[in-house]
This record gives sequence, C-alpha cells and structure tokens, in this order.
Amino acid sequence: MSSAAAVFRRSMPTVYEVEKAVAAAAGVEVADLQVGGTRKQRFVHARWVFWKILRDDMGFGLVKIAERSGTDHTIVLHGLGEVKRILRDTQGPGTFTRRRLIDPILRSARESLRRGR
Repeated sequence: MSSAAAVFRRSMPTVYEVEKAVAAAAGVEVADLQVGGTRKQRFVHARWVFWKILRDDMGFGLVKIAERSGTDHTIVLHGLGEVKRILRDTQGPGTFTRRRLIDPILRSARESLRRGR
C-alpha cells in the first residue's frame, strides 16, 4: 500500500484541507503557510510540515508546492531536506528541540486528515 493510501484511506484531501489541518495543528493561520510572511520558527516549521504532506502523502512535485506557497522550488527543497534531517537525526545542535516541535504538528495534521477532516 502506498504512503498516500495508508494515510488517506477514504479520499485524497484537497490542498486547502491540508492547509487547514496543518495550520490548526501548528496553531497558526492558513495565510501563515505562505512564504513571504514571518520567518519565526513556528511558522517555518508549519510550512515545512505542509510541504512534507503535499510531497510525501499527496505526490506533489516541488514546482507545484512552490507555486502553491508563493516561493521558489529551491526553498521547498531546502525545507523538505531540513524536515527529513530533523526527523532522522538523533544528535546535533537543536535537533531534539526542533523534532519536538515538528513531529507533533505532522502527526496531528495527518491524524486530522485521516479522520476525514
């Protein structure tokens, strides 16, 4: 079973539903998921989780994610790489703290989408 099928058993959610789920899980507004606003850590982490779900669970390409977020695909690539590194690594400066911030957002958003929005 593919990753997307495992996460979304019913039907594939819309991008807006993913935005709402991630924003709610992160405690930010949907508009905060757009690049160009603040670079505060909680907003950046929410964006990264949004991008990760679009990429891993919904199969979006980097360019599509970038267009949706109002940025360049290289920014998305960097963010996805950071999330991957943070979730994978067990050592390094700030890794534990950042994982504690990102992992709950990712889990909560995916659970919300799995329950049917």
